[in-house]
Amino acid sequence: WGDMLFIRSYNMSFNNLAPTFPRDLGFALLPAFLLLLILGFRNRSLAALTAAGVVLGLIGLSTGESMFAGLGTVVLIVAAPPVARTGSKPRTGLDGEPPDPDRRAGPGRLRIAAALLLPSLGLWSLWIGPLAYNYFKFGGFTGSANSPVVLPAGAFLGAWGITAIFAVVGLIVWLPALRRDAGARIVLTMMVVVAGLLLLAHLFSKGFSTLSREHRYWPLMYLPLALLAAAGATRILTTIGERSRAVAIAVALVIALLCVPSPILASVALPSAKHDQPEVERALTGHRAMLSLVAPTPGMRCVAATTPEWSHAVFAFSGYRLVFYRWSRRIWANSAHIRYAGIYAHIPTTKERVAALDVLLAPHGKRQWQAVARRWNVNVVTIPKGVVPAWMDQRYRVERTSYKAKSVSVVWVKPCST
Repeated sequence: WGDMLFIRSYNMSFNNLAPTFPRDLGFALLPAFLLLLILGFRNRSLAALTAAGVVLGLIGLSTGESMFAGLGTVVLIVAAPPVARTGSKPRTGLDGEPPDPDRRAGPGRLRIAAALLLPSLGLWSLWIGPLAYNYFKFGGFTGSANSPVVLPAGAFLGAWGITAIFAVVGLIVWLPALRRDAGARIVLTMMVVVAGLLLLAHLFSKGFSTLSREHRYWPLMYLPLALLAAAGATRILTTIGERSRAVAIAVALVIALLCVPSPILASVALPSAKHDQPEVERALTGHRAMLSLVAPTPGMRCVAATTPEWSHAVFAFSGYRLVFYRWSRRIWANSAHIRYAGIYAHIPTTKERVAALDVLLAPHGKRQWQAVARRWNVNVVTIPKGVVPAWMDQRYRVERTSYKAKSVSVVWVKPCST
């Protein structure tokens, strides 16, 4: 049925787990955006619609795919807003309460569009503006994405679980209310928009780098699906409850229990898929370890030089800038994983960084080593050997330890800023 946790789950709720990535922040903001959008149309409130636009703009600052889903939903909803016109016959909403017949039709389409699009596009421009500027300044983009996540065809059903079953009932419940209810219209509109994005990602899979990856859009489909499932489960429990409240409570408990195995199975499967990190565990539990010696205090701002093999662990544990960071398993021309094609005309190349690393990690001449350390503004170096030249022991603070059974000398060149 596909992966549940340790690659890229199609279940958006799994993205609430730590560590949080910018994309996950966008996932967390999407429900808030939908809620404000629904309240804005149901209550005919420009304030709520403006707030929805602000949240959508914040989504744009954190992730591209969620922004596309939200923006597409806004465009379609503005084109066909679920707002009753003045003089129209009052209709009953999903909550069973008829709207106030004395209420005005609310703001016009232009004011709705302005309330939603001006704040969202204004905030988004803080990211998309510099991106466009740098795109032309540095000669466009170059591909730097890793291989896409490809899961079995049924993986989305496996990840969604019983949510998909109740969503079918919810769709039957909401389709008749599509024309008169803002909530139904907006949620189903988002579902259509995400389906369109999935189709585009499938048709243009070799397009705009990571934004054309299907696995980035399947989790977005889970949000409207979960809301549909909530409507479906509510209708089922309400119908049962009209006959027997005890049976309805029992069914609700069964539903909750059916949701439990998924996160438990994922937690059990995780260690076998992602091997444990004993060195990180040692550092976190207060033992003397290379990582804790490199980053003895949280929040320090340092530049570190370490081997390419250790760069992931050092960066993840310390957050330091590194002389060289190897993004993938091998060293290649764009090891820094920067997408601007002409960026290396303005910053050191991978070749220059590797050359600096060769000097820093295998110290021989004192003057050359110090010159390279000054040029790269290095604070700390992890030399993969237990013995260093005598001048280094005399001039710098050297702490000896090991990392993955290999002797290491942690050399502090100068204090870090805080």
